[in-house]
Amino acid sequence: MPGMTPEEIDKLSDMWANAYASTHEQYSKTEPLSDQQMFAELYQDIVLNSPAIHTILGVEHSYSVAMREQRERKEREVRERTEECMRELEDIKNTAEKNGSPLSDEQINHLYSSHFENLEFLESTWESELSLLRDTQRNEFREWLNTVSEDLHSNEGKITYSDSSTKLSQIAKCSEPDLEESFTIYLGTQLKTMHNIRLLVMDPVDLCRSNVDEAEGTFSRDPKRMQTALTLYSNNLSALVMVVGNRVRYSSDFMTTLSDICSKNCEFHFPDLDQQLQTVQDDIVRLNCKRFSTLYNGNGSNENSASGSNELILPSGSTNSGENTSDQVSLASSQFGVGLQSGATSNPSPHLLSANQSGGNSSPSLSHLSPQHQRKFKALLPGDVFITRHSNLSAVHAVFHLAGDSKVEAFDMTSQHPTFTGLKNIFRFAIDFDIINIYIPLLLTDTISDDKTLELCVKRAELVFKCVKGFMIEATTWTTTKSRTIQFLLPRKSSAELFHQLRRTLQETFPISNPVVTKVNSNPA
Repeated sequence: MPGMTPEEIDKLSDMWANAYASTHEQYSKTEPLSDQQMFAELYQDIVLNSPAIHTILGVEHSYSVAMREQRERKEREVRERTEECMRELEDIKNTAEKNGSPLSDEQINHLYSSHFENLEFLESTWESELSLLRDTQRNEFREWLNTVSEDLHSNEGKITYSDSSTKLSQIAKCSEPDLEESFTIYLGTQLKTMHNIRLLVMDPVDLCRSNVDEAEGTFSRDPKRMQTALTLYSNNLSALVMVVGNRVRYSSDFMTTLSDICSKNCEFHFPDLDQQLQTVQDDIVRLNCKRFSTLYNGNGSNENSASGSNELILPSGSTNSGENTSDQVSLASSQFGVGLQSGATSNPSPHLLSANQSGGNSSPSLSHLSPQHQRKFKALLPGDVFITRHSNLSAVHAVFHLAGDSKVEAFDMTSQHPTFTGLKNIFRFAIDFDIINIYIPLLLTDTISDDKTLELCVKRAELVFKCVKGFMIEATTWTTTKSRTIQFLLPRKSSAELFHQLRRTLQETFPISNPVVTKVNSNPA
């Protein structure tokens, strides 16, 4: 090129080569598939190109039965050991009192501490055995799938499998909602997109629990469970939104049931629930370090100081050097992934965390902080969202855990509340990763108390309807048009009067597609 030095020509050519490599697949470097990606392709090939889905679910069930038996043995042994320890303590105290030398508080505390350590050791031993069983089952399942894949390609689709411990029953009856109604809507300005809206009275737990007869070891062919397994690696995913507190390991009836379901059903595709929650907790600590550091450096004030000093108290391993914290922390994986944008704002914005894999750095240490500061760095802010992925639930592949606050529980919030910002982020994430079917608690809670009147419930539902409608209309500017299904869940205790009132509110909020009625004149002139 005239007027350019050889160095400038080399620099320009390198720039163009990098641009082509980053934007065109045929020029990019081919990276080898990871073990997880290879397993995903193998699983998808089997379930889509063979009638093996019943067999696969039957194998998973047989492993789950073995896991349940081990967990029942653990719970029984821990319970028996606890009762034995309490009897021993009572015998020791009674014997000492009879001998005229009652135990001191220090001696009693020492005995309790000793028995507690023994119980901890027992539980730790059992957890190690269960972890070993999980790893063994996962490896055996993947080896068996490899064998099935070879059989399908070499034996004309014949599957090698026999297991007398798993009995195949008739198709199980799915749990149905108490009340439900479906609508078809069209959203958009010029090019309208059809979507499906459902309003139903249903417990969110029913979307997670499969119909299994544990007493007889019978595997029930649950159609919802089969559909979930068939679409596990597809672009037709389902997810449930749950509004939670400000803790990752929050306490609620739903989380207790979810943990129980996940612990008793084998997870062969993703990390187990405890590992995912621990990953999220580590990411939240790192994110809060950036949030609080940004607030301190941006505002010149310190809300976290314990003694009024000007230095921000941060966990070990974090920095407070004022560097730019708006970098992207990548949490991408083969299935789900998202970037966390730590914006330097006076009010930290909600973030979307994915329970896939660690962000790359170890979690900062909190051991030198007071319990109060540790809780602050581990807490979610209203509007934060973290995601757990599942292959062992009945009707959903992922659960969005959306952080709320007291205003959500008190039904005292507006459309500007951070929880709605988090819900908007969920819609963006769902669009990016092909989550087509989304279940949303209409009242942003899975329970309804007696003090929540009909007027309060209708007001809350109308607010959620309008916000979701706005998110769906805005979504048409983010991606190509694609039909989606939004299912609004009402708590089990909802009355028929509330359901029909909210049905009318939904019809007033969304442009419902009404059938065309044509009158035919039976007496033509």
